[in-house]
This record gives sequence, structure tokens and C-alpha cells, in this order.
Amino acid sequence: MYICSRYVTFNKLTMEYVDDFFSATYVKKTGILTAAWKACNGADDFINSLKRYKVFYDNIKAKKVVWNHKEFFYDIPPALQQWLQNFLDKPAFLAVSNLQVAHVLRGDVESHHSLINMYTDNSSCFVPRFFLNEKDAQIWVDKKILPKQSEQGELVLESIMANGQARLSLELDLSILPDYMAEFKKFLQSRTFFAESFSLYQQLGTREKEILGLITHGFTNHEIANRLYLAFTTVRTHRKNIYKKLRCKCAADLMKFVVFY
Repeated sequence: MYICSRYVTFNKLTMEYVDDFFSATYVKKTGILTAAWKACNGADDFINSLKRYKVFYDNIKAKKVVWNHKEFFYDIPPALQQWLQNFLDKPAFLAVSNLQVAHVLRGDVESHHSLINMYTDNSSCFVPRFFLNEKDAQIWVDKKILPKQSEQGELVLESIMANGQARLSLELDLSILPDYMAEFKKFLQSRTFFAESFSLYQQLGTREKEILGLITHGFTNHEIANRLYLAFTTVRTHRKNIYKKLRCKCAADLMKFVVFY
């Protein structure tokens, strides 16, 4: 059985934690906590290291945190990404106001895809910044000053392929990558949602579309029946079929289809 060696030191200027997998140093003057991975060979190392880090962090509650991932090569699976959010990020976000977190990556940023991806979906409680060197990261968490960068990314059409698809590339500063990725994901999700919802809407008949419009404007079954000169039971049947075809459970769910009429 492997036993991890560790030690903690305290003095007037700093607090430090070190073990075989990572180190963490808190500088009291600047208020910056810098954590650096030394090794991570799998899920157990990842979980146990972050549990020890959390004990150290909870004694400090630093508002400025820099994570150095230069020696981090572990591809974090989705289940552990969610665990990290719930175990570490959300409690820190709730406990500390104006929390600033920066991550320092290696030059081969692709190897940190799972880390970047974790902070660019809607489940993340905050969006950190990413940097290639620790100095820029510390400047940002301390003063929120980003390295000099172009005002916007440059979008380029790389190629049009034979299968009717196209490839785009976007060159931008690494520090703002999470913002762009989050916006692209929202855009793609909205496009997917629109296409799927329109396909469902097209299944409705002319009368069902007419009744859907009245339902989303707040009309009751009796009011719809009187307005369209239909039997109440007929309207009720149409409503039931509309819910089924659009995969909705209540009238509120129907509101997303108002864009189609």
C-alpha cells in the first residue's frame, strides 16, 4: 500500500502544503494561493489530492487562486468533472465573494481539453481564465489585468470539403477561450434545439397549430371551443395530441414553440 508523504509549513509570510502529487502556497501579502500539480496518475490520485487541497483551502478561503497544470496529464472524465464542480468549485464560489481563479496550461493546450471543457458549459458556477505562464495568471487574479491581446478573434474559412461541409478556424487569446467556447456551445445548442423543435412542430395539423397558438396565448379549452365553434371534447383531444406530438408535459413547455407561428 502506497502512503503519500506530505507536510505543511506556516510562517509570517506564507502557508505551504506539499505532498507527492501537488503543492499549494499561500502568500499572505498578495492573498494569492498558487497550487501546482506534480503528478496525477488516475482518478484516485485526482480525488485524494483535491480532498487534501480542500482541507488546506478551507483554512485560508483565498479569493485569488492560480492552478498550475504544467505537469498535469490526466484526462478528467465527465463524472469527475461534475464531482469537482460539486466538491470544490461550488462551495468555494458560495463561501468567497469575488473569487478569481486562473489556470496555467502547457503549450499543447489540446491535452487540457477536459479541463477547459468543464468550465464552458452551463453547469459551471464561474468561468476562470487560462494562461500559458504563471506570471500572467497571478497578475490577472491580483489586478484582473489581461495580457495585451487583439480586441477580437479572427475567424477564417479554412476549407470547403467534398462532403458539403466547411471547416472554420478562430484565432484568439487563450485567456478568453472559455468565453468564446461557452458562446459557441450556446449557439450550437440553440441551432440544434431550433431544428429539433421545428421538426416536431411540423407534425401538427392545421387545426392543431391553430389551437396551439391559442393555448400559448392563455385561452382555456372552453374559450377555444367557443372561439373555433368546436365541441369542448374535441378541443381537449386536440390539446392531448399536441402535448404528445411536441413531447410537452404542461402549457409552459409549449411556449418554446411560439417562434414558429
